[in-house]
Amino acid sequence: MQSRNSRRRSLFAITVSMLALAAVESAAAQNCACPADATGNGVVDGADLAVVLGAWGTSSPAADLNGDGLVDGADIAIVLGNWGVCATPPSNDCAGAQSIGPGSHPFCTSNATTDGPSLPPGLCGSTTAQIHKDVWYDFDAQSNGTMVLETCTGTAFDSVIAVYSSAFPNFAPCPTAAPGQAILIGCNDNGCQQQSKLTLEVTGGFRYKIRIGGASANAAGPGVLTLSFTHPGESCENSIIVNSVPSSVTILGNTSDNPSAMLPKTCSAGIVQGPAEWITYIAPTGGLLVIDTCDPYTNFDTLVHVLRDELDGNCWTTAIDCNDDSFVPGCDLNGAPLLSLLEVPCTQGEVFRIVVTGYNGAKGKYALTVTRFRD
Repeated sequence: MQSRNSRRRSLFAITVSMLALAAVESAAAQNCACPADATGNGVVDGADLAVVLGAWGTSSPAADLNGDGLVDGADIAIVLGNWGVCATPPSNDCAGAQSIGPGSHPFCTSNATTDGPSLPPGLCGSTTAQIHKDVWYDFDAQSNGTMVLETCTGTAFDSVIAVYSSAFPNFAPCPTAAPGQAILIGCNDNGCQQQSKLTLEVTGGFRYKIRIGGASANAAGPGVLTLSFTHPGESCENSIIVNSVPSSVTILGNTSDNPSAMLPKTCSAGIVQGPAEWITYIAPTGGLLVIDTCDPYTNFDTLVHVLRDELDGNCWTTAIDCNDDSFVPGCDLNGAPLLSLLEVPCTQGEVFRIVVTGYNGAKGKYALTVTRFRD
């Protein structure tokens, strides 16, 4: 049975989550603001001036553009100062796509234009042939994994999501109506009622261009894009598995998109550990394991922890060893001994959790080599 304190913590977490979502939705609504557009047609012109003059001296909310409770000359000044087409969002054009990571991102398409090409018929799970008034984002995958994009919560219009990439790493050209280098790799219209949800397997080192807009020409407004990314190595429970390998194995990874981990600080006191990558290594025979990040591929100041899995349901419980800076020749980074090496005895079938993290928040690419010397 759940304890009272546990229930309180759960309720607190739910409340914090709801408040955070409300703040994001509020930001999305603010992004849609065009304060002088009294008629809501995306243009500040004579029609908006007529609304203000028609409500002169009243407190009409539609005409009280500065919110001071009185429609007067100050509201006319706002109309005249914003005369013309309302500003488009920062990510309106594909070429100006904003770079984002996992999390919730408010957006608004009310004043956006349509600059992406039409879609292949039926690809999005509906009859949608175009994404109208689109906005654009870039996501750079640091590792192979699963990306989930959704507008299911906080979006006020019938949305569509499409994702493009290319055959080349770190390159995502803008799609065009004619065949080109941009590849449409996924699209969704009504994954959650009138909103969109798209799940894609992505490859580390590749850039993905995300396009969001309306299912029809009139579908526009505030919204929230939520991006989540999971991959092996991000946690102890979802670790990179190394089993039945030869005497030596090298794992190439990247800690940049991983959460930090609460690990025992046995090798350097008082430091702040960076994002962590988890590797599960199962020893095929007894002997000695030499574990190191001493490879030119590694580009940051590493810490390596080795933990023993006690197979008790807690993923790991016993800290075995840790190394920060190794003075073994070849374990240097930019001329300083910043890479890690340690030796751990093992028995056949023993399960180890190896954690690569960084000194004082350092993160980046690593090559971890495990070499087994038999008894």
